[in-house]
Amino acid sequence: MKTTTIRMFFILLVLSFISRPILAQTSQVVYDNPQHTSGSLTLNPADCQQDGWQWGWEINIPANTAIKVTSTINIDIHLQISTNESGVSNYIFDGYGSGSNISTAFSSIGKIFVYAEDDGDGAPSSDVFTLNFSVDPSYTVNQNMATSGNAIIGGNALIDGKLNIKGDVEVDSHLGIGSAPSSNMKLYISNYQANYSLYSVSALQTAGNTYGLFSTAINYSGPVYGIYSNVAGGGTANQRWAGYFTGGDVEVYGGNLFNNSENSVITIKDDNIGLAKKSGTSAVWAVGSGYSHRFGKWSTPTLRGNISSGTFTEQMRIDNNGNVGIGTTTPKAKLDVGAFINDVQLGTVFGRLPEGNTEGDGTYLGVMGYGTQSSYNSKSFSIEHHFYGQTNSSINFFRGGGKTEGYMTFNTNNNSEKMRINANGNVSIGTTDADPTGAMLTVKGSIHTKEVIIDLNAPLADFVFTPTYKLMPLHEVEQYVTTNSHLPEMPSAAEVSKNGLSVGEMQNKLLKKVEELTLYVIEQQKTINQQSTKIEELEKKMK
Repeated sequence: MKTTTIRMFFILLVLSFISRPILAQTSQVVYDNPQHTSGSLTLNPADCQQDGWQWGWEINIPANTAIKVTSTINIDIHLQISTNESGVSNYIFDGYGSGSNISTAFSSIGKIFVYAEDDGDGAPSSDVFTLNFSVDPSYTVNQNMATSGNAIIGGNALIDGKLNIKGDVEVDSHLGIGSAPSSNMKLYISNYQANYSLYSVSALQTAGNTYGLFSTAINYSGPVYGIYSNVAGGGTANQRWAGYFTGGDVEVYGGNLFNNSENSVITIKDDNIGLAKKSGTSAVWAVGSGYSHRFGKWSTPTLRGNISSGTFTEQMRIDNNGNVGIGTTTPKAKLDVGAFINDVQLGTVFGRLPEGNTEGDGTYLGVMGYGTQSSYNSKSFSIEHHFYGQTNSSINFFRGGGKTEGYMTFNTNNNSEKMRINANGNVSIGTTDADPTGAMLTVKGSIHTKEVIIDLNAPLADFVFTPTYKLMPLHEVEQYVTTNSHLPEMPSAAEVSKNGLSVGEMQNKLLKKVEELTLYVIEQQKTINQQSTKIEELEKKMK
C-alpha cells in the first residue's frame, strides 16, 4: 500500500482531563489519500515530554467502507477514536488507561479522527500507543440489505457485535435476539453468560423529556405489569435486586430506597426497615422477627443506613400480642413502659401545660422513680405534679417492710405530707405518724360535718329501765363523786386527756346516766307525793 508523508502537529491546551468532542481539536491529516484502506499510527515518547501534552490526527479512508481499528495503549492516557457525519462526533472508542481495543468503523464521509492526551502519568519512556487500521471484509455495508454475517445498516460503526442499525426498524411479527421468541412475545432477548441483556442509553441536549425506558401497559380484565423483573442467585453474599435505579430524586439500589431531594434513605433488608439520613452516622430502625417488631437506633451504619455492621439499640417493641413495650423487650400489658427509673428519674409524663413549662423540667403530671434498696420503708414511685419545674403535690408509694406491706402518702402545698394510708389501711390526716392510735381514721384537727352515724359495740343503755336493774343509791353516788370527782362508770379528765374519748361509748354512758337520773327523779316524785298526802291528812285533823 502506498503511504504519504505523515504530518503531525503539537497542540497544547491548558484544560482539565475530561472527555472532549474530537471536533473541538485541530487535527493533522495523517493519510490524505482517500484510497488508503490500511495503515498504522504510533505516538513516540519524544513527542510527549511536556506535562499536559495533547495530539490529534485525521485519517482519510474510502467512504462507505468498514474499517477495523486496533489500538494498543501502553501507558495511562485518554484516547478517543471517532467518525464524523453531518457535524456530529460518533465515538468508536473513548477511554482512559492502558490496554487493547478492537472495533470496526464506518464513515459515510471517509474520515477517522484520533485524539490522545496526557492522563497524569508524566513523560513516557516508550511508545505511548500504536493504532492499526485495515478493511474488515466480514462486514457488509448497505442501507438495505440481507446478510448472514456482520452488518452495519444506516450507521457508521460496529463495536464488538454483529449488527449496527442507525434508523427505524419495524418488526411485524416476533423478534428474537439470542434465542427464538415465543408466540406471545414481540421481542425476546437471551444473553447467556453475559452482563447485559438490554442496555439503554438516552441523551438529549435540547428542551424536552428524556426517557431511558418508557413503558405503557394496559389490561382492563386482568393484572398489569408495567415492568416485571425476576432475579435469582446473588452469589455467596446473596445480593440480588429486582430493581436498581440511580441518578434521580428517588433511587433504588442495594436494598435501599433513597430520596435525594430530602437526603434521606429507607432501607429494607430481610425483616428490617430503616429510616435515616444518607449522610448520617445513625439510623432509626424497625426490625421484624416473626410477628414481633422492634424499633430503635442503629449506630454507625456502613452504607447509608445499611445494617451490615454497627450496633442496634432497641427502644420500643410491639410483640405478637399487640403489646407495646418501651424500654422493655417483654411487654406485659398493652402499654408497658419498662425502663428503670431509679435515683429520682422521670419515667412517664401523662400531660404538660404551657405555663411554666420552660423552667426546669417544666409543668407536667408524671411518674417519678426512686430507689428502694437503701431502706425497706423508702419510696418506690410517685405520681407528681410539677409546676414551673418545682414539685407542687404528689401521691407517693412506699415499699414498706416486705413484698406486700406498702403504704401511701398524699402531699400538697410544696409537696408536704398531709395524709397517709398505712399498710393496715388506717388513715391519718394532719399527722405524719405511721399509726398514732391504731384507729382506722386518725384526724389531727377539727372535723366539720352535718351528721355522724355511729355503730355501737355494746347494747344501748335502755336496760336501765328493766325491773331487775339495780340502781345505785344516791348516798353511794355521793360518796363516789366525793372520792373520784366524776360520776361512776365515766372516764376521768386525766383518762380522756391521755386516751381520747370514744364518742359512741360516751354517748351510751351519758344516756345511761340520764336514764338513771330519770329513775332518781321518779323515786323522788313518789316520795314527794306520799309526803303531800300525809300533810293534807294532818291539816284536816287540826281543823
